[in-house]
Amino acid sequence: IVKLLQDNGEIAAMTGDGVNDAPALKQADIGVAMGITGTEVSKGAAEMVLTDDNFASIVSAIEEGRAIYDNIRKFIKYLLSSNVGEILVMFVALLMNLRVPLIAIQILWINLVTDGLPAIALGFEAAEEGVMRRKPRPKDESIFAGGIGRHIIMIGILIAIVTLWGYIWGHTQYGMEAFSPTLGIEKFTYDDLTDLVDAELVPLNWDDLSESQRQAVLLEEYATLNEADLNEILPDVQLPEDWDNLPEEERAAFFGEGEGAHIAMLEHGAEEGIIGQAERIPRSIAFTILAFTQMFEVMGIHAGDRISFFRKGFGKNNLLLGAVVSTFLLQLAVLYVPFLQSAFHTAPLAGPELLVSLILASTVLFAVELEKIINRREADEEYHTPVQATA
Repeated sequence: IVKLLQDNGEIAAMTGDGVNDAPALKQADIGVAMGITGTEVSKGAAEMVLTDDNFASIVSAIEEGRAIYDNIRKFIKYLLSSNVGEILVMFVALLMNLRVPLIAIQILWINLVTDGLPAIALGFEAAEEGVMRRKPRPKDESIFAGGIGRHIIMIGILIAIVTLWGYIWGHTQYGMEAFSPTLGIEKFTYDDLTDLVDAELVPLNWDDLSESQRQAVLLEEYATLNEADLNEILPDVQLPEDWDNLPEEERAAFFGEGEGAHIAMLEHGAEEGIIGQAERIPRSIAFTILAFTQMFEVMGIHAGDRISFFRKGFGKNNLLLGAVVSTFLLQLAVLYVPFLQSAFHTAPLAGPELLVSLILASTVLFAVELEKIINRREADEEYHTPVQATA
């Protein structure tokens, strides 16, 4: 009987408790043995053992199994799409000749906190509505079936687009040029520049320097300058004799041993060079957008492939709600708590900057919802039509 059902394309389940049931239990797609009255042979041949010998438990077990499998798919869908987004942000920035939008510790924060907490909460998601009306999936179906691969690529690209857009926009808000190695800061006056970075980093005679001298200061390429320029830029640094005739290696070694202006300026409390500090706000915007996209994406994914988040909300998964709220608050702490700013090289964002970050990140949730609408017919075909009761 089991073979006939399978030859007809059906998924067959078989129950049994005796030794003679073992071949059928083994042949079936899912063999169900009795835990109390069943023999050890039947239990060994089965995939499921009913510890209470109650056939009603089969339904509960299958429902729980489907919920676990769905949560694994959601977990993969969420983590891989966000990781693809992170990779694309860094790779595309390199191709576009931009500076690095995120530093190592910020990427680590994204992976461990803003990715990690919601991903763990997805594992506690309850079974979706109508899960027992779903048709059995094909035996050879990949875990990436049902549009997961398409979702990973689509959402990953969107995450990269909004993150890089926010990063570039952050530069323009402060008059910087995102695609310039010096960010165009050499055009700033002393007053404008010290509004953006620590005054200790900027030479007092900044306004008197030529544009090429300013670029050398910004790029910390002091070894390339002649003695006259260096005396003008770094009047307090005692240069070796006959500086202009020294080999380039000796010049570089001189500044590499701690005599450079940026090293001296670090002793005044600064943590980065001029460009590094100027980049803090645009980088903080990109960092925040990327963190918020994770939260908006997990909100859409947890609701399932057919149900809108705006209809379901967080449902009964209070752990996910707590993870999203906690992640949001932790991200704000990284932006606004001084010692965390220092650790993560961030800067406090103004209200409009934070609002833009939220709006850009929220596009991911709307993209997930749009994907559900487009795929709803395909998803509905995976479900049996409910049997209508007749009078």
